[in-house]
Amino acid sequence: MDRIIIDYNARAESSRGRGHLSEDKIQTRTDALVSSVQDMLTVFSGGELELRWMDTHRSTIQTLGRAARKPDGVFYLRKSGASPHWPFVAVPVEVKSSKVGSQDSVLNGQLIWSYIDMARDQPRRFILGLSISKGGELHAQICMPNGVLSAWIGSLPTPADRVIAMSDAQKDAVRFLILIFQLLPNDYGYLVRKPRGIHEAFSLSDIPGLSLDGIDEEHRGSTIAIQQVTAKGGRREAITGPRSWVFPVNVVSPSAKNSSKHYMLKFHWYYAGKSEAKIHEQVQTLGAPYVPNLIFASSIDDKTHINSDVQTIGGEVLLMEYAGKSVSSLFCPSKSISVSRVADVFAGYVHTLLAANEGNESVFVLHRDISENNLLVRDGATPFIIDWGCGIVATKGKSRMTSVNSMVGTAVFMGLRVLKQFSQRSFVDDLESVFLVFALCVWERYGSKTSLYKGLWESNDDTQNVITSRCFWLSSELSFVSEMKLSNCPRKLEILATDLYNLIFPTGISAYELIQEDGDDPRMDKIDPANLFTIFKTAVEQGTDSAIYTDDTLKHIHALGRYVNTIGDSHNSNSNQEPSALKIKRNVDQSSPTSPTNKKQRR
Repeated sequence: MDRIIIDYNARAESSRGRGHLSEDKIQTRTDALVSSVQDMLTVFSGGELELRWMDTHRSTIQTLGRAARKPDGVFYLRKSGASPHWPFVAVPVEVKSSKVGSQDSVLNGQLIWSYIDMARDQPRRFILGLSISKGGELHAQICMPNGVLSAWIGSLPTPADRVIAMSDAQKDAVRFLILIFQLLPNDYGYLVRKPRGIHEAFSLSDIPGLSLDGIDEEHRGSTIAIQQVTAKGGRREAITGPRSWVFPVNVVSPSAKNSSKHYMLKFHWYYAGKSEAKIHEQVQTLGAPYVPNLIFASSIDDKTHINSDVQTIGGEVLLMEYAGKSVSSLFCPSKSISVSRVADVFAGYVHTLLAANEGNESVFVLHRDISENNLLVRDGATPFIIDWGCGIVATKGKSRMTSVNSMVGTAVFMGLRVLKQFSQRSFVDDLESVFLVFALCVWERYGSKTSLYKGLWESNDDTQNVITSRCFWLSSELSFVSEMKLSNCPRKLEILATDLYNLIFPTGISAYELIQEDGDDPRMDKIDPANLFTIFKTAVEQGTDSAIYTDDTLKHIHALGRYVNTIGDSHNSNSNQEPSALKIKRNVDQSSPTSPTNKKQRR
C-alpha cells in the first residue's frame, strides 16, 4: 500500500490543493492512483495484467455504426491491444468536480450511455461502472435488469510530500481498485466465461450455468461468433434504461467444412414465470406465421439470480433463426421506398399478431411490447416479430381479452389505453402499437422533428406527456397528417397511413374518448380483420410500383387474406355472421376486471 501511495504522490503532484477541486484536478488524481495501482500489481505479478487502465477523457472510443464517445477513463481487457474498443471495456469511469455529487443526472447519464455501448457490442449479465465526484468520492455502480444500483466505496487519497496515514475511506478506495484489477472477465459481467478472447468465437458450454439438456449434438459443439455489427435493443436510442439485445451471429457446427449458418443470439433477464422461450414456442404452436424458429433456449441456473423487490429474476439464452434488421430499414433515406413492399411486410406483422390472438379454443397470446426493434425484416422482404418476453398467454375461452394489473413494454409504442393502465388488454392494443411504429417510420423519413415529435417519441419516462402529446396528434385524421409535416412523401404511402389511422380510430371513437374510462375497449366491436386485408391490398393495387411485383412477391398480403377468410369461415360455421362483418370481439367474458395498479415493469 505504501509503495502505491509514494508513486501516487509523485504522479498527482500537480493536483495538490484543498477547497474546490476542478474536474481536471480530480481527473489527474484518478489517473495517477489507478496507474500506480496498475504498475505495482504488474511488478508483483511478474507479468502483464489481464486488465488495463486508460485515461480517455481526451480521446474517443470507436463504436460500430455510431458516433464515437469518450468516457473519462476505462478499465479494458488486454486482448483489445493498445487502445480499447467497447466489446473489451470492462468498467467505464466518469469524473466530475467537487461541486458535483454522485447523483448528478449528467454524470449518471454519461455512465448509462457507456453501459449501452458496452452491452450492444458484447452480451453481458450485468455491467460495472465507477464515478468519482464531490472532491474525490468513489462510487461503484452495477447496471442490472431492475435498474442501476450505486454504493459508496471510499475516497481518493490527498496527494502529499510524503506518505501520511490514510483514513479508512481512502484505504477502502485503494483496496477496491486493487480488486478491480484482479477479477476474472466473467466477474465484470460478461456472459461468456473465458479467460481471453471474449469477443471471439465461443460455444454454448462457455456460458456458465447454461443447461445443454435437450440440445442436439450438432449445436452442442457448434462455434458461435458475434458479427461485427451493432446489436439491436428493444428501445429507441433516446430512451435509456435496462434493455435486452439481439446479436447477429455465425454458427459453425463441428461437421461443417468452412460453412456457417446465420442465427441470432439473445441473452436477457426475465421475471420468474415469464420465460420468453416458452411464450415464443406457444406462439409458434398456435400457428403464428412470421416468428423466427428457435434453435436452442435455456435458462441460466448458476445461483446468481437477483432478488428484486417483488420477485426472482433469472437469465435466459436463446439461439434463433436470423430475422434481419429493424423494419425502419425499409424507410432508409438513402434508398428509394416501395409502398407495395412496405404494405406487404406490415401485412405480415398483422397476420402474425392476429393468428396469435385467434389462438385456439382455450389459449391466445398478446405480444404487449411491439416496437420498431421488435418488428424485423429479412432481406428487405420477409417480416418477423421477435421479443415475446413481455407477452401474456391468456386462457379466457373465446373472449380474446384479458385483465392485467401491470404495464410493460416501451411507453412511446404503447396503445393509449395501455398508457392509462386500464386493466383490459386485447389484440387492438398490439395493432395500435404496429400502427405507431409505421407512423414513426413515415415521420422520420418524410417529416420534421418538431417539439411534438420529441414529446411523442423521446418521453419514455413521462407517460402523461406521451398521453397528452398522443391525444393531440391523433385527435383527427387532419391533425394526424398535418402535425408530421410530411415533405415529398409518396401519396400512396400517406393514404396507407390515413387508412390505418381510420381503422385504429374508427368513426365515433377519438383518441380522447379512449382514455376516459376503464372497461372493454370500444373499438373491439368495430375493427374488422377483413378491413385490414383490404387496406394493404388496396395500397398495392393503387401503388405506383405495383406493376413490378408478382403474386409471389406480395405473398404476405395474400396469406393475410386467406387467413382472414379461414377464421371467418370457422366462426360462421357456428353463427349467421357474414365474413365481411367478422369482429375481433367474440363472447367476451363480462366478469369484473382486476383494478390496475401504478406499478410499472420495464425490461
